[in-house]
Amino acid sequence: MEQYNSPVEKKQREERRQLAADLGRIFELGFNTGLLAAIEQQRALSHHYGDLYQKDLSHLHFSALASGVCERTGVISTWDRDALERWVLLFLEKGYVSGLNFFDEYIQSFCHEKPWATREIVYLQCNFYGENSLGTYEKNERLAIEDLMSQFRAQGFPFQLASNEMREYSRTGNFLKADSLLLLKYGKHWRILSVDLSVFSLGSTGEAVDLTSVEKIRRVLAAELRYVRSKSVFTNMSIDTDAETVSPEILSGQLGHYFTAFKREDKECAKLIQAASYAHSFYTFLLKQGILTENDQVVFNVVGYTDRNINAMSVKKEHVQLLATCAEIYKAQQADQDIAEARGHVLHTIQKAAAKGFLDGRKFITDLVHLLDQSDGMHWLDHTESLGGFINTRTVLAQDLLGADLLQRMDKTDYYAKNILDIHAALTKRELASSTPYLFLTGNPGIGKTTAIVNFLKARAQQGEGFLFLYVSPRKQVNLDIIRKFREDTGLPPCGDLFALTANSVIIRNNNAKPTVHYYSNKRQDTFQEQGVKFIFAEGAEAEQQKTSQRHLEEIQEGLLIDRGERISGVLDSLCRAIYATLDKPLANAIVATVAIQSLKRTKNGSNTLRHLEKIFQGAYSKQSGVIPGKMSKIGQTIRHFFVMIDEVTGDESGAEFLDGLHTFMHNHELFGPTHGINAKIIVADASIVDPKIIQQHLSETTYEPNKIYFRRVPAQHTCPPLSLEEFRFKKDQAVVINANAYPASKLHVTYKIGVDALQYDEETFEERSKELRNTLEDRIVIDILAVLEQPNPPQILVYIQDKRRLALLIQAIGKIRNGAFKPNEDYLEIHANISETDKKDIEINQNRVKIVFMTASASRGLSFKKATHILVDIPHFEIEQNLMEILQVIYRGRGGDLDQEEKSLTFYLTDRVVYTEAADRELSMRESMLHLLNVLLILKTSMMTRIEGSGKIGINQRFMMIPIGGKSVFAAGETFTGRIGKLIKELESLSHRYWDDKRLGCVSASLTRILGNARIRLVPTSTRQKHDEREQVRQSYLSLIPTFSEDFADAARKGFQHLLLWPPLERGYLTGGILIVPISEHSMQEQYWMEIEDLFEQKETGKDLLASMYALSRDQRYHENVQMVMRDAIAFIEQLKRMAKEKIPHYEQESDHADQHYAVPFVTFLASDTLRTYFNEKQAYEEQQEHSFRSLLATYVRTLFPADSLLPIGSSYDAFPFVVFRSLNLGEARRKIFTDKYLFMSHEFNILNMLLSSKEVEE
Repeated sequence: MEQYNSPVEKKQREERRQLAADLGRIFELGFNTGLLAAIEQQRALSHHYGDLYQKDLSHLHFSALASGVCERTGVISTWDRDALERWVLLFLEKGYVSGLNFFDEYIQSFCHEKPWATREIVYLQCNFYGENSLGTYEKNERLAIEDLMSQFRAQGFPFQLASNEMREYSRTGNFLKADSLLLLKYGKHWRILSVDLSVFSLGSTGEAVDLTSVEKIRRVLAAELRYVRSKSVFTNMSIDTDAETVSPEILSGQLGHYFTAFKREDKECAKLIQAASYAHSFYTFLLKQGILTENDQVVFNVVGYTDRNINAMSVKKEHVQLLATCAEIYKAQQADQDIAEARGHVLHTIQKAAAKGFLDGRKFITDLVHLLDQSDGMHWLDHTESLGGFINTRTVLAQDLLGADLLQRMDKTDYYAKNILDIHAALTKRELASSTPYLFLTGNPGIGKTTAIVNFLKARAQQGEGFLFLYVSPRKQVNLDIIRKFREDTGLPPCGDLFALTANSVIIRNNNAKPTVHYYSNKRQDTFQEQGVKFIFAEGAEAEQQKTSQRHLEEIQEGLLIDRGERISGVLDSLCRAIYATLDKPLANAIVATVAIQSLKRTKNGSNTLRHLEKIFQGAYSKQSGVIPGKMSKIGQTIRHFFVMIDEVTGDESGAEFLDGLHTFMHNHELFGPTHGINAKIIVADASIVDPKIIQQHLSETTYEPNKIYFRRVPAQHTCPPLSLEEFRFKKDQAVVINANAYPASKLHVTYKIGVDALQYDEETFEERSKELRNTLEDRIVIDILAVLEQPNPPQILVYIQDKRRLALLIQAIGKIRNGAFKPNEDYLEIHANISETDKKDIEINQNRVKIVFMTASASRGLSFKKATHILVDIPHFEIEQNLMEILQVIYRGRGGDLDQEEKSLTFYLTDRVVYTEAADRELSMRESMLHLLNVLLILKTSMMTRIEGSGKIGINQRFMMIPIGGKSVFAAGETFTGRIGKLIKELESLSHRYWDDKRLGCVSASLTRILGNARIRLVPTSTRQKHDEREQVRQSYLSLIPTFSEDFADAARKGFQHLLLWPPLERGYLTGGILIVPISEHSMQEQYWMEIEDLFEQKETGKDLLASMYALSRDQRYHENVQMVMRDAIAFIEQLKRMAKEKIPHYEQESDHADQHYAVPFVTFLASDTLRTYFNEKQAYEEQQEHSFRSLLATYVRTLFPADSLLPIGSSYDAFPFVVFRSLNLGEARRKIFTDKYLFMSHEFNILNMLLSSKEVEE
């Protein structure tokens, strides 16, 4: 419970309350004005409020409001009043732009639903008078309510509210108190939108810094970023579930104490509870008046909207009890003590439930929850549990563990005295021979999914049956491993007639961007052309050569260099042409082709690169008449089996859309079924999916999804069979899923090492304390590694750390302790995402003899380390859901030998930082942070047990499946030259941590950054601009308004707020915290770079050796071929610039047009444009030297909020105001998720897992 004892503290608290309340009202006025403006701009939208709000707004004037805030907060001096008035204007503008864009996002979120139905605003409620106007506009309460109700009367609802009804609906928590309330109808569908608004970013007049100071503006932006990042890194996980799992708790109303625990005036989630109460009251009113009936289809969109965050609920009518629970909590006048007791009860209940998920869990969870009770600083807690009773991959599987259905499908020789690996292989082979179109293989890593398919096709080839096997995965190395399996003994001898094809962008670029593939064959080893495709023998001299193909840059006038772009054959285009040529000749009848999932790209015309699949059977298919039966049957004589396998379908965001494209391709070509004599099958393999319900939910549609944790309840006595087969329908076709749950060890010892640093925020020491947490963790890992190495006969250790820089420091620390006796390829290996060919050879030679294998990425997939018995995993602090999915792969990397029947060890390192601002907030901050850590521990343990056993235990007699799943989206095709160079700079910086002794990496990275640091970026309307919908007005660009926006806005607001309704529409954007993000639509981006390159070449330590260093790096076999390829582009660029610089200062221009491009600017730019322009004109060099430059703050801010790539500018200098341009696909879709009824909660504060843990069902 918060304590404010001294008079000073009490006064400060009251001051904070007053200022926050008043600024909240200013923000609300701006928001609702912006919302009304947005409605006016939606010409296809009808409403019934007439000129009601225009009249109200005419009574509001900015000058009176600003004076009111100053008077109510006791600000007297002219300087302070001016500073505070600027803040008032900032919040008014922020509210206006927020409301404008929020409503536009809201309407867009369901525009695909009944698009033919007119959108009608049946009722809109905003409040512009009384206390909301800071007393500057008074209005009779009864007349105001009658004005609102007149909207219903205008539609034929002739009711009249009595005085007692007005009083009732005006009480706390009832709908007439709502900040923004809307009832919308389209067709037979209804939506209720309830928004509660507030301000949290400015708490006192002392925080209202001078916005005419650039350093103060920088500090405000840094503070906003710090807020976003200071939340526990584990707070914003996407947790998804089905209605069956969550409905009992929600509908039973057991969650009252959970919501009560979070009812706190300074908590943003309190706004969500408040808005939900208003929505429930309004729905009850609508039912009572007969405006809605119980049978009407209603979706409730409930939003807690503040100046720094959004919390939202989307509730279907059947879950309306949740709104009733919120209303009950909000209306109840709990004392601080009651709230504290509810909070204590929730934490205690969750604590008890969580304890059941671990062996000796009571002590573990109790110690964790109270870890920080005594003091601030770094605290550690270790807990070890030993897991057994699971199925071992190498021991004989008892017959009674196989269901009767499985036994009927197999011969006794398939399962008698066999282990799960052998039985899984036999079952898979039987399904491959069946006519079922879809086969899903979801067994644990190492169960033998791909080996079973390879052996099936080898056996059929031995019988004279031809096959085409198209293998798709996110990993290039795994693709090559598949080809190797066909060429080596896998229980069956190599496939002698194999003709294997592979393609990637490097292969194609090295052949002047023309269709090219590498092939593997025992029958021929030459280079040849067929059907316009160049076939290069993959193991020949030509394939080994790295040709000096470079990006084409052209000097179109003296001193001006441009990029003409590339017309490059796509990877799928090359591969599909090559498959067609192979079938048409035919060159072979045992064909394997591999390609990366990432080859799927969206193109500008709205299509995607999967259209190239049609080229595989182009001779047997016509777009006009469809399949040509005779020719398709002829192909069937060459290939009896056509299998397309997508491996790790959830391992890349485009996996679901790739699968959808294959489905369409198979049906269009009539390949499912016996018609043409081809056994065609789509095989989907993924160790992350264990259940048909998840397959249906995640893979049957291609709409955008974020990375998430999916979970659902299973029966309390649920025992998942170690091996199962289930039939179901997928996309209306027959499908079979084969799942296996096992682990390659006799027993598993799991240790959790949890470190938490607690501190009160101090600007001077904050950054240094961040380093302390990392250093302490590094010391712990080093100690644990050395402890294993010092054993008499040390086992092999696998170490998973996602941060390359930290890994480099870790290796250096171990080497220093061992006096340099720690050598790569002798003592350890490193496996990264972009490993070079040299690295691959080193891994193959040394993987069984080194003592430590360090892994920083998923490049380890497909690799197994049969000597490894200890696995150390550092839980990353970013993309938690995606990385947990990766971790479940990592824990299976130690497999493949005799040690699979021995005991093994896993150690997880989990660290977090708890930051509080005031002593009174410490206890609650600690408890909430411990709650987030508990969530991660439970998700980690339950996900691990779901993979090993089929489900995990949470609470008494409760079991859940929990599965981390990657998101769904597709990247746009095309990449700019500067985008490529920007990625090269980033990769060089990353490599410099691993190869810290190679100083060329840092030198080249710094030089390229400097060369491209002076950029001018502008947006140019595209000539191919699509015609506007006649109902939609042309939108103005924010950028063009920057110099005059604030002045014009303030002038309009001084005259009367009704003038703000007349403002022209602004382009669509997203105001998130302190930054405005705007999609770059109907514009191309023009970049200009002016380069004083002579200065760089005159510097002996950099310029003289720059090109020599770049040439050397482009040939250094330690570095990945993609790095070498882009380095050659950079060399061509530098050489051109150097030649041009002899005559005059060279500059470079390029223009790009990508649908996924956005720009971000600090919103304060509109208020402080003159200040910022002066600063950048006078202190550009100073800005470039700043550790926290505006560019770095904005880049970090954007990346914290959204997945972002290709950030520009490369340097930190600006002409007028700070900005970043970036690419982020599906950003808009991700934002609109808050309005879809598929997700119950979109909140940083609430998650369904905590709700379930705090419910009585789990507790009891």
